[in-house]
Amino acid sequence: MIKKILAVDDDAAVLKVMKTALQDNGYEVVAVESGAKAIKEIRKEFYPLIILDVKLPDTDGLAVLKMLRELQKESLHSVVIMVTGFPSEEIVVEAIKNGANDYLAKPFNLTEFSYSVNRNAKVAELEIEKYEYARQLAQKNKELGETLLELKKAKDTADNCNITLERMVEEEMRSFQISQAQLIQSAKMAAVGQLGAGVAHELNNPLTAVLGYSQFLLQKTKDKGPLDINDLRSYLESIEKETIRCREIVSNLLQFSRKPFGEKDEPIDIRKAIDSVFLIIGNQLKLNNIEVEAKLAPDLFKVAGNLNQLAQVFINIFLNARDAMKGKGKLSINVQNIIDEKNNNACTVAVAISDTGCGIAQENLAKIFEPFFTTKEKDKGTGLGLFVTYQIIQEHNGSIEVKSEVGKGTTFTITLPAAQ
Repeated sequence: MIKKILAVDDDAAVLKVMKTALQDNGYEVVAVESGAKAIKEIRKEFYPLIILDVKLPDTDGLAVLKMLRELQKESLHSVVIMVTGFPSEEIVVEAIKNGANDYLAKPFNLTEFSYSVNRNAKVAELEIEKYEYARQLAQKNKELGETLLELKKAKDTADNCNITLERMVEEEMRSFQISQAQLIQSAKMAAVGQLGAGVAHELNNPLTAVLGYSQFLLQKTKDKGPLDINDLRSYLESIEKETIRCREIVSNLLQFSRKPFGEKDEPIDIRKAIDSVFLIIGNQLKLNNIEVEAKLAPDLFKVAGNLNQLAQVFINIFLNARDAMKGKGKLSINVQNIIDEKNNNACTVAVAISDTGCGIAQENLAKIFEPFFTTKEKDKGTGLGLFVTYQIIQEHNGSIEVKSEVGKGTTFTITLPAAQ
């Protein structure tokens, strides 16, 4: 467990409370009240975990964060929790863009503070472990390079040892591949605690809608023609809705590994979730020559959960289907109630989503829900969409299955329990 934490806050009372709470949790704390002192400490030694206030007397916390990331560009990164008394979407997004791992809004209670610190301390431990694995792998690569060079020289000078030397090379290469596979697996597990890195990808869809409606309005004003008040209201309502959704996505991605305080499940109409998604991406599907066929039972059970999260599930799957169909195809959605008479008449809602795209190779089916796994071209996908989808369905006590055949298409089947 990491021991040393740097706490930065211009309020002496808040700094004292944080220091006391951290020491009670067994941490060694260095507390400073300005950006200059924080930078001095950062230059002097490495702190695995830093708690950084946004507002400081001599500079702002975001500037300190930027300098920290620049200093650690080629080395081990500190995990940073931003603290602000004036939370806003702009501050949160800017903090995430510059490498913050989490944020807390003042005033916070000690339970929430301790939970955030302990959770991010574990992330810092994983970062250190990942960095150490990378260092060991680099050393192993160097040693292997030297060994292979020696083996080659021995082969050139002793033809009668060719078979023995080749076997030694093969054994060393197998050892290298095993070490590399172990490092990759460890890095994947460490990345689970850092889903905030994918926030730009997750925000892309709602921001596209906001930009689109804004451009519609701008174009209408440039045309100087009559502006229908109903169209205006509709565009502004959509912009407001998607802006709020951006805020919720940021919160979901930052706190994905825990259930936010006070959040309660509520009865959700699946039809409403699907309709909200088509308001955002329906035009994209049309532009890609994708025919949509939706069959929803008239009296669907409601499910307990979060409307925004379920909408995100459908967005991820629909956009993957769009990419798989590459400019032409059919997207079919079938939603129906299921009553399991063998299981005490348990009620569920089943959502089957099928596309006529390129399909998924059998060897990849078992990997598609892993974090950062993607078959898309470089810079075309983060590998987070289906991982996040799987986590959301698990949080809703549901299940998700996939069937696919290369060249014919893919079907995702989501089953969610009905609300009581």
